[in-house]
Amino acid sequence: MAIRPNSVRVVRVTAVLRRRLASKWRHHIERSGERVEFDWFDERVLLWVALLRNEIVGHVSCKIEEVDWADCGELQRFEEKPDAVQSRDLNVTEAFVQSFAVDPAYRRLGVGRRLQTAMVRACKKQGVSQLRSWSSCDAVENYRLKLSMGFCVVPSYYFVPRANKWSRGAYFVMKLR
Repeated sequence: MAIRPNSVRVVRVTAVLRRRLASKWRHHIERSGERVEFDWFDERVLLWVALLRNEIVGHVSCKIEEVDWADCGELQRFEEKPDAVQSRDLNVTEAFVQSFAVDPAYRRLGVGRRLQTAMVRACKKQGVSQLRSWSSCDAVENYRLKLSMGFCVVPSYYFVPRANKWSRGAYFVMKLR
């Protein structure tokens, strides 16, 4: 089935679509024994879907919050904001991509790029400082997309509590302001 990329619409998700998305796309978020935990109805979580003939063919979500200086990973912990940040009273907000998926039948048609672009634009509009996501090493298409959009790559390990193991991958970070 030939599909023109223009026939796919990317829309910000309403409360009604959130329920539909939660039931239809939950399996895309659970991969490699990993389950991404987030509240589908948290107002800080922004969601977009790609629709083709009113069917969801992809989605992306991110959660906007102030960078948590108290939890900077297992290797380094701060009791409070670092002096460099605290002394300038900088408000560093981050949008962390919690889930991103495109139905395999609709990949390589620009759907993922349109979803990511909509998210980047909305985050910039809201004054978010940076966008960050994590991806495992086997997500080659996602790596290519993020790098082509101007994200910086930071190789890392990520602990997957459900599988009780560390997974190799990378964080992708984009400065927004």
